[in-house]
Amino acid sequence: MSILDEIIGVKKDEVKILHRDFTHSRFADSEFYGQQTFGMIDSIIKIQNIGIIAEVKKASPSKGLIKPDFNHMEIAEVYFKNETEAVSILTDQQFFHGN
Repeated sequence: MSILDEIIGVKKDEVKILHRDFTHSRFADSEFYGQQTFGMIDSIIKIQNIGIIAEVKKASPSKGLIKPDFNHMEIAEVYFKNETEAVSILTDQQFFHGN
């Protein structure tokens, strides 16, 4: 089994639990529900040339811990200040040490 197959299997199990434990009303009561989001598609289609989707991750399954003093907001701010079209932040806990 490849690492990708393992990640997919774990994610499928996590999604089953989330579907069981979370309802729409529970999300609607959360702090961030309804806040403005940034649309990745809008950022990508407005560019005329090659665009960059930057990735923020603390660790990877193949390399392990990448940056011990990890601050996702500082990293994302650097990406946005340098005009990337989008930023992908990996929040998976088990494989990427995210949250």
